[in-house]
Amino acid sequence: MRAFKAIALQLAVGALIVGCNDSPTDTGLTRTSELEPATVVSTTQPVRIIGVGTIVGEATINRNANGASANFHTSGLTPGTVYSLWWAVFGNPEFCTPPCDAVDIVNPLVNGGAEQAASHVVGGSGNASYGSRLNLGDVLTGGGTPTFNTFDDVLGSEIHLVVRSHGPKVPGNEQLFGFNGGCPPATCVNVQASMHPAPAP
Repeated sequence: MRAFKAIALQLAVGALIVGCNDSPTDTGLTRTSELEPATVVSTTQPVRIIGVGTIVGEATINRNANGASANFHTSGLTPGTVYSLWWAVFGNPEFCTPPCDAVDIVNPLVNGGAEQAASHVVGGSGNASYGSRLNLGDVLTGGGTPTFNTFDDVLGSEIHLVVRSHGPKVPGNEQLFGFNGGCPPATCVNVQASMHPAPAP
């Protein structure tokens, strides 16, 4: 098990212990330009509670020459609460102060950015599943600190998938949209994360 900090898109929110439960596909490739159109590189990592490290789910990112798709499955959420899923992308992770975290995402050398992936009101089971796609060339416009970098290196980027709570659902409230949707009056906070380093060459 290797210690990583979980990405907190607004403020650093503590440490997260992340272990791989599936190694990245070893393709020998290092950058998106080297990918053949039919090649898919997949990573599967646990979803962990931020600051605690307890495994509550699993997430898979599939990368190809056109972009990345995420399948995210988690549990232990509060029923009736709005949760959003976010892409946090570090385009040049070699410039992070290891591990990549909230400080690095605003470092111009890192070419970092964030974008909302999906959002749900969680049902009575406390479980949630999200699916999302981030295309090559998409502009990353979201997050607590505005970032406008382009997703221009699918294979070389480190990607974190972050679950953010927007509080109990309030009718007519815009909690489903934006990094701080519904906050205030609710308190928005990042609660879970799955961290996917750039696949090993």
